[in-house]
Amino acid sequence: MGKTALTAEAIHLWHGRFEYVLAVQTKPVAMGCENYLQRLDIRLALASPVYRQRCLDNPLDRLYLEPEMGPGTLDPDERRARMRANLLDVLRAEHILLVLDNFETQLNVGVAGVERPKRKPPVGRAKPGASPRHAYPCRDPDWDKLLTELVLGLPGTGSRLLLTSRHRPAALVLHTARERPGPPTNPGALWLPLGPLPAREAVLFLRSHPHLQTLIEAGEFDLLERLLTVSRGHPLILDRLARLAADRDNLAQALERLERDKLVKGLPALPDFFGNLSGDGAAAAREKEQRYLEETAVGAVHLLIEGLTPAARQLLWVMTLANEPVSEALLRDVWDGRSAMEKQIDLLRESRQDIEAIPAKRVQLERLLTQMPPAGQPNDDFPDW
Repeated sequence: MGKTALTAEAIHLWHGRFEYVLAVQTKPVAMGCENYLQRLDIRLALASPVYRQRCLDNPLDRLYLEPEMGPGTLDPDERRARMRANLLDVLRAEHILLVLDNFETQLNVGVAGVERPKRKPPVGRAKPGASPRHAYPCRDPDWDKLLTELVLGLPGTGSRLLLTSRHRPAALVLHTARERPGPPTNPGALWLPLGPLPAREAVLFLRSHPHLQTLIEAGEFDLLERLLTVSRGHPLILDRLARLAADRDNLAQALERLERDKLVKGLPALPDFFGNLSGDGAAAAREKEQRYLEETAVGAVHLLIEGLTPAARQLLWVMTLANEPVSEALLRDVWDGRSAMEKQIDLLRESRQDIEAIPAKRVQLERLLTQMPPAGQPNDDFPDW
């Protein structure tokens, strides 16, 4: 249950509102903006009679214009601006859904060979409860320009852009509905964050996962509870751990190690359990998996912080930034160490125990009723008040 699966579900639900759905997977390598426009040009030329006629009427109205040299030709900046304008005109003329999946590969987030963008030093005192935006520019500046023009130009048309990314593109942050003050007269970009699953949805995930159905059928509920506790309901970690479900002993040992080492190793311990990381490429595979898990965890933490109430965020700010670090003893006085999911699991366990105890209580009640005398007959054990 990742970004791509949810994107596929969104396309399935809403494709009927559009004449064309043009989906592009932007990983595992970055794709230049011009390359993207060239692919759109080819696809629309094959599918849309309206676009083909547009190109016949004026070749300069194509989504992709070949770079040319000579008198009377467009200079590079004019050419790229014309292609972006042409895309908006095409999206206004027909109802088209553009899909860019896994767009994080286009962002400058510190991948090999690209420096992580430096943040400006904070000015003055940080606001209580303020959260960092964690938005990044694109490695190709033309992507930033294209996204900006799309988010400003698409409202009011029948076309839309569906973009998924592990990190937020900086070009969209200032135009995101939840980021801007004032009434949402122009919604611009709508940000739908994904994070750990709520308890009920995590249970549904367990029931629908093919590798975990055998555990449910075998009644391995204690093992499933431990799986939920260790994963904290995150679908990525749930899916990774579910790969070990074929060997219950192996899964139990992995959960035991994670429970024992989580305070020492944390996320670095997880890749050891996810697939075969032995051989010549073990170090590279482990580093790749570790980086993926770290980015996922960081995004989940940011999402949890932004979901807090203003009062809770201010308390977190006081505890972590405004004052000196608090002692562990003080934390134990206000928090018992269990997460919200662990508490819900404990409540479910207590409820199950109560339900299992009902037959025994019923037998006791029936025995007590049989010992009572008939109506009107006195009995010292049951005095008449």
